[in-house]
Amino acid sequence: MTDDARTLVVAVILGEPVPKGRPRLGLGRVYTPRATRLAEEAIGWNLKLAMRGGPFLGDVRVALRFRETTRRADLDNLVKLVLDAANGVVWRDDRQVVALDAAFVDDGEPRTEVRVWIA
Repeated sequence: MTDDARTLVVAVILGEPVPKGRPRLGLGRVYTPRATRLAEEAIGWNLKLAMRGGPFLGDVRVALRFRETTRRADLDNLVKLVLDAANGVVWRDDRQVVALDAAFVDDGEPRTEVRVWIA
């Protein structure tokens, strides 16, 4: 796919991709692990800087590429973190994602590449 007027976001987040951590239970309450929360915030800010306007209201297609120094994370957990980070930034809710293409890549520095198009 190429960049065109239907492209909403193209972003590259440098650094080791972070998988979505499972909620934890501590002191009688459920909480999101700190690494997950910080990674979601960082990706959210990167997407906000790359986004044209506010959250899109229609259906979208998403392509994600992940480069890790060592393959340690499950692809679905990496995807979940990015989709959750984009909620309220790129789209209102990740149920608007109607097509998803995600893969590991073997070239270059550790990073997460995000591309979002209008479906």
